Amino acid sequence: GVIRGINSRNGWDRRWYETMRMPIIQNRYSNRKTVSIKFNKPLPKSLTTSLSLNTENFQPPGEKYAWEYLSSFVVDRSEAYLSNISNPSKSKKSCSRISVYLSWGNISSKQCYQYIKYHPKFDQNKRNFNGFLTRLKWRCHFMQKFEDECEYETRCINRGYELLERERNQEFITNWMRGKTGFPMIDASIRSVVASGWLNFRMRAMLVSFFCHHLDQDWRDGANFLAKQFLDYEPGIHFPQFQMQAGTTGINTIRIYNPVKQSQDHDKEGVFIKEWIPELESCPVDSIHEPWKYYSSTDFFQDIKPQLAYHKPIIDHKIGASNARKKIWGHRSNDLVKLEKQRILDKHTRSNKLRMKT
Repeated sequence: GVIRGINSRNGWDRRWYETMRMPIIQNRYSNRKTVSIKFNKPLPKSLTTSLSLNTENFQPPGEKYAWEYLSSFVVDRSEAYLSNISNPSKSKKSCSRISVYLSWGNISSKQCYQYIKYHPKFDQNKRNFNGFLTRLKWRCHFMQKFEDECEYETRCINRGYELLERERNQEFITNWMRGKTGFPMIDASIRSVVASGWLNFRMRAMLVSFFCHHLDQDWRDGANFLAKQFLDYEPGIHFPQFQMQAGTTGINTIRIYNPVKQSQDHDKEGVFIKEWIPELESCPVDSIHEPWKYYSSTDFFQDIKPQLAYHKPIIDHKIGASNARKKIWGHRSNDLVKLEKQRILDKHTRSNKLRMKT
């Protein structure tokens, strides 16, 4: 679904659908003798150590499991796909979980498209299946952006945002990376993705928003860290999406997610939070989203056992959000930002009519 060497996105959507409907290539293999390779040099200790890390929470690799996940998604897991898509706990089951297999080449977008589109159950579950197919297309859309301008990885795609000053705060960065910000949904999400390599889209977007807006840190520090955590890491999606959430494109709506509201909306009972933050295991549900409001520094945050003590919030998230809005919205009037905005629109976008299904 990604086209090389194009100068305009006009007609891209039509060509994507045409490609998805083309016959799937049937590979043919012949048996060959096994080649024996002798390698006498020992592997570096750091590599053997990293390979021996606990991966029980990771999805199993390979084409066999790619088809098993796709099949189980179509048969029953997709029934709650759209209703649970933003819930960090329920989405682990109801989302397709195909992204990792697409990223590693175990299965193709075309195979997924045709398997679902022509499946006998399609008409029975059309809304959820169409929701999935739309996101499959979005995936290729973002990869096309990266193909056309790979600088997404290293600089603000809107050069005007390189002029926006941010003061690097290593303490903020470290606490965010370790899941010790004092905001339960932020910390649970980080700990979850580090342990399992996967996180639903809404929580990914929230992590980026908190890092870039509330903490006012350079998006590159967050992007490079998360790139090492995601099992489904695909640079063509990762960096354009990261910059979109960080507000450095100049063309997208700036989304500053309230970490408390996201917690209340998508993990009302604190199931996800308590799964990944044992420090809050005994915290009442009505206090789980803002524990700092309900416990004094002596009986909760300064637990007798330091390893079980949860952290106070490292910032006032309301002040952080307010400052971010003034800063990033104010910068949109910069002359270079406005000039770059038009360039990006011409290069990477297409009209709504051209996006319509064909």
